[in-house]
Amino acid sequence: MRRWSFGLLALLLASTLPPYLNCQQLTWEQLDSAGSASYQSGKYLDAETQHQAALQQAEALPPNDLRLAVSLNNLAMDYLAEGKYALAEPLFRRSLEMRERLLGAHSAPAARTRDNLAALYQLQSRVSEAETLFQQALADQEAVLGRNDPEVARTLNNLSVLYSGTSRYEEAGRLARRALDIDEATLAPNDPVLATCLANLAGAEMMQNRGLDVQPLYQRALRIAEKALGPDHPAVAPMLNGLAAFYEREGNKKQAEKLFKRALAIQQRALGPDSPAVAATLASLSQLRTSEHKHRREGALNTEANGAPGGQPQGEFH
Repeated sequence: MRRWSFGLLALLLASTLPPYLNCQQLTWEQLDSAGSASYQSGKYLDAETQHQAALQQAEALPPNDLRLAVSLNNLAMDYLAEGKYALAEPLFRRSLEMRERLLGAHSAPAARTRDNLAALYQLQSRVSEAETLFQQALADQEAVLGRNDPEVARTLNNLSVLYSGTSRYEEAGRLARRALDIDEATLAPNDPVLATCLANLAGAEMMQNRGLDVQPLYQRALRIAEKALGPDHPAVAPMLNGLAAFYEREGNKKQAEKLFKRALAIQQRALGPDSPAVAATLASLSQLRTSEHKHRREGALNTEANGAPGGQPQGEFH
């Protein structure tokens, strides 16, 4: 059985970089804000460049300056989005160590970095390590921030993705519904984080085969993401892949292929051909085409067996 995966959004709100300034002329605050704005816009390579410059400045600060922990975490987020997992892990670890040492092991900033590191482990299929870190982060966030804080919802959402990826769909749905309840009560109606929760809930419900109509959940998620981020933002691609998976399960292969192709084009432009996200979408598209080709061959053989005029099987989708 194919395991559908859905994107993890961790958007950072920030101001834009003045176009007439270069990295050497900017303060740490300007560089960090510029990198966060680029990340939110889906321009991960620009974000990486700006956050690298911010980290270079932060490394020169006094050793206990927490701006270093922020820069380590933010650059690691860029690497995570780009699929550069080996580069992201040591930065997350350094940031986590620093925040635990200076702010406390159970502080909200430490929990945030622990959640990010867990997301990395999940993408590397280090499921046991990821689940432990997610659960630790969730416990600390609920204790420090309260059970209905948006950061609690973010970790619930991420943990629901892990459970979906390991076929624990009922538990995934429960966590996704709780995250959605928090986000709908605390976020604006068109916040892209809300779109992620909707898509994750739809995926968990779809895989339980309970006959629920998950199409409206996917469509609402896609509308929110496109309106908030633009139709070509890389964070839109997971919504397209989820809806494509739904159409494939419903037998609408043509619409599924259309959405997989659109997701693939977005990811190739934004992330490059070597991205793990691109590889995953290519695999989904290939499996769809293989399934359709097999179905058509079986249909042709059945027709010949029944004595009707036969012919060459139709070609694969283009």
